[in-house]
Amino acid sequence: MNIAQLQQEMEDTLGSELTLGVSTLTYPHDPVQATEEFLEAGLEPHRVEIALAKPLENPGKAIQELRALKNKHELAYSVHVPFFYDDLAHPEEAIRKVYVDFARDSIDMASELGARHVVVHPGGRYFDQVLPPEEALEPLKVPREEYVRNSLRSLNTLSEYAYSCGVELLIENLAGGLCDNPEEVDHLISPWPNASFLLDTGHGNVSGTLHELLELKPLYFHFHDNSGEEDDHGKLGEGNIDLARLLDQLRDYGGKKTIILELYSLEDVIGSLNTMEEALQEV
Repeated sequence: MNIAQLQQEMEDTLGSELTLGVSTLTYPHDPVQATEEFLEAGLEPHRVEIALAKPLENPGKAIQELRALKNKHELAYSVHVPFFYDDLAHPEEAIRKVYVDFARDSIDMASELGARHVVVHPGGRYFDQVLPPEEALEPLKVPREEYVRNSLRSLNTLSEYAYSCGVELLIENLAGGLCDNPEEVDHLISPWPNASFLLDTGHGNVSGTLHELLELKPLYFHFHDNSGEEDDHGKLGEGNIDLARLLDQLRDYGGKKTIILELYSLEDVIGSLNTMEEALQEV
């Protein structure tokens, strides 16, 4: 089973156009190595999402090699902002500016690769997440509304820059962070004409709002699994996400959908493809 074959099966079963792709999270320091491994394994991906932990030391070389792979294998790319540098809602403006600048670099990379989409996290709730639950520390915490305002400021800058580069933003829900509920998704995405919601199923499972977020009828997805407690990015089928139910819900509404498998190893990608094929039989 390869990605191209499963994509066709999914289109037939779900009754709408669909792109199935894979993330280079398998090598979060080397998207070229990850992409070459997918190709050598015969997965035949059409869409590859460039996911980095931190910025590349030699981005020019990587972009040149990724372009060559794109031309040879007819690949399409999207780019995920490095996940070590993506807190667009951080309380400190100077720190937030650093994260915005890294996101701008990702938009530049997407433009150079001819990629239409850049995935961004809207931001976490930094002090709430790092401070222990001690009464003495409560005054140091920041209201959620302030994180939302900060995220809006950052997204305004990025939306304008992305528009100038011909790139669209995909804003992702975070477990324990922003956009983990439908109302906040609408509030943070609706102001920007070149932004859409990307539903990360694993994050939604941890926040307990996966099926609420599905009611927004998103067209972009990250697929991975967990037990509902930690964001494990586990192989599909090894957590408690009901994949057959999830796919059945996607069948309920139209629109061309893009699903990216966001996993840590080639073995988990292959195992997840097999699990998806099995789940399709139950839809």
